[in-house]
Amino acid sequence: MGSWYAKTTRGLYQWGNWTDPEGPDDSSMIQKPQWVAIPKGETATEVCPFGSNTFIKTVESPKGCWLGYGFNTTGCLGVGHGREVHTPTPIPGSEAVYRWSSDVDLTFAWADTKSHTTLLSCGTNLVGQTGIDDETTERVFQLARVALPEGISISSIATDSEAVFFFTGDGKVFGCGYHPLANFDEDEIFTPEPFDFSARRGLTNGEISVFVTDDGMILTGAEAPYNEETTACVPLNGPWGRGPAPDGTAVHLTPDFLFLTTRTSVYVRGFEHDIEDSDMAEHANPPDPHGWRLLPAIPGASIIVVDGMDAPVFLTPSGWVQADGMPVDEIEGGEPVLKMMC
Repeated sequence: MGSWYAKTTRGLYQWGNWTDPEGPDDSSMIQKPQWVAIPKGETATEVCPFGSNTFIKTVESPKGCWLGYGFNTTGCLGVGHGREVHTPTPIPGSEAVYRWSSDVDLTFAWADTKSHTTLLSCGTNLVGQTGIDDETTERVFQLARVALPEGISISSIATDSEAVFFFTGDGKVFGCGYHPLANFDEDEIFTPEPFDFSARRGLTNGEISVFVTDDGMILTGAEAPYNEETTACVPLNGPWGRGPAPDGTAVHLTPDFLFLTTRTSVYVRGFEHDIEDSDMAEHANPPDPHGWRLLPAIPGASIIVVDGMDAPVFLTPSGWVQADGMPVDEIEGGEPVLKMMC
């Protein structure tokens, strides 16, 4: 289970599985919403939470840099060391950062530098995950430039604990980290290399990877019926069958489930676990011919807040709801929720 956040008129609250800023050094379960104690007198303008790490931009941040706190055992907060951080701490070199992508091991940051965007990274680098062209450093403690080819602009990233995929706006795909099934000279890639297929975006959870292309969706990994001696991807049928997804469709991959959200519906299918083993089972329709199950109580969703959990929360046109359609509109004490994050 991940950490949950709610922004209210009184400040930022968190709960769930997290490193408690006021607690011991190990992970703790925050049972009730707890106010996030950012530095005294500062006001959070942006909050970017990712599983076990949080990045905060405040009005008073030193030189406009971001603050970070969380697990950080691999250096993925970029604060200069590999110890856990319980108090929001300035991140050197983050002044120009405007976007983050992070998990418990690895962080990427988009930064405006001069006339172009530079991709930065920090965290675990055992098999080249940071992509900074450094084969000797196992943990990168400060933000460093990803060694992408000149002129390449990355629109999205998919990562798991070892493999990283970079996607450009025109469909090119690059990879670094551990890619044993790719047509690369080595399994461990320390400088991003191009793949031999095109995709607009993708998701990976370590077992499977899903890529969205102009022609539909493709799937590769442990759950795909492919020859392990090749890098072939197989088509993944949507609820509509073969072919491109309808406009407005989004893909959400968790360790156990794959969600599809359209403008009017939400579908789910299991990979590592069956839907019947989750809290969603009683709220989902029977599988269609392609294995997808409709969640009829959800009239379309633009965001799913879920981190390997079996009880996701959906942002619908009418607000945040659970899988049974019941609203999520307040936290402890009746504080109205202005924004949910995970």
